[in-house]
Amino acid sequence: MSCLQSLYNEKELNLSQSFREKLIWAAKGLDSGDRLSYLAYQLYPYLMEEMKREEANHNPQFLKAKKYLEKIRWRYNVGSVWGWPFSS
Repeated sequence: MSCLQSLYNEKELNLSQSFREKLIWAAKGLDSGDRLSYLAYQLYPYLMEEMKREEANHNPQFLKAKKYLEKIRWRYNVGSVWGWPFSS
């Protein structure tokens, strides 16, 4: 989560207000006990939109955050797929 925190605090990136609000929402969700995989699943599309808006595909902070969210998001997808066949 530190890569998202550094992304939020970076002033040179000129993040949109809506993306900043989503990052705050994710931090509050983490504090309230939401699963990190769920928050990553929800935050990933907003990160991709922000990368397209800023054309920041080559910025190392965006790429690090993207890789981090993809890893966590993968766990969410696998958990929901494997949980389905075994639910009663």
